[in-house]
Amino acid sequence: MKKSFPSLDLLADESFLYHDGYVPISNYYSNPNNIRSGQKIPVSKNARYIKMSVTMTSSRITIKTNLFNDAKLFFSSDQIKALYSDEFVVHQGRADLDIRVPLELSKGNFLIVLTYPSTQTRAFLAKSGIQYENIDSPAFKRTGLFSPTAEWHFSYAVLAGEFQVGAESIT
Repeated sequence: MKKSFPSLDLLADESFLYHDGYVPISNYYSNPNNIRSGQKIPVSKNARYIKMSVTMTSSRITIKTNLFNDAKLFFSSDQIKALYSDEFVVHQGRADLDIRVPLELSKGNFLIVLTYPSTQTRAFLAKSGIQYENIDSPAFKRTGLFSPTAEWHFSYAVLAGEFQVGAESIT
């Protein structure tokens, strides 16, 4: 049986662009304003609700989470510097990052990001789904050109020589 492929005229037709959620690359360059981006696979009704808690010292941030093993997370802050890498990996519900906090800082903010699926390990994607359809949280951004991702915002303060970390509103 011979397979039939759509004609080039059909590929240029806008109604065809959204037929199966995938866009031929030639149409992307010819009609960039017509391309709808974002998550194509719906979030599962049984998706795992992701929780994250953070503790901090002047030299380390420790994350406890129910993300699946091998999830790659990214750390971002204007005030705090990661010592070896801005990327760290969840293992058995935990991830640690060595940091340096300037002594003059008494408060600040940082961000933990679950980056794009294309940067994740196959082991993690096998459980989370290729578009994170098996995990969910208010931290997820599932629309836009670069999606899906998740961002957890935290603030910290040094009180009586101890670091106190709290979750900020998710944007």
